[in-house]
Amino acid sequence: MIHKKFGPQARPRLKRFARDVLVHTPFVSMVLLLVSLWLGFAAAIYLAERGIDGSSIASYANALYWGVAAFSTAGIAEAPVSGGAQLIGGIWLVLGSMLFFGTDAVLRYHCCHRHYILHAADAASA
Repeated sequence: MIHKKFGPQARPRLKRFARDVLVHTPFVSMVLLLVSLWLGFAAAIYLAERGIDGSSIASYANALYWGVAAFSTAGIAEAPVSGGAQLIGGIWLVLGSMLFFGTDAVLRYHCCHRHYILHAADAASA
């Protein structure tokens, strides 16, 4: 027997949830801003590190990887070598982390708030 949470009835709820998130939260705009900043900061890091001896960021792809590894708390990204790239990287770490974890917080708040409202309405009608 399939649990009702995962059965055919779950699809309309999932669609409703996705529509609610897209319409009632800044989730999409926050994700677009995060991706745009990631691409921009990766380009700035690459340009600041280009041609510097001892730099682990030798291509734009390396800079993109560094941008994700640095703010995702993976701890596997090597630090930029030049002072300008270190400043750019530090700004990216703060902004990227705030947006990444802020996007998660917005989604969690929406889920919890909606769950609270549904259960409060059920309790009031009982």
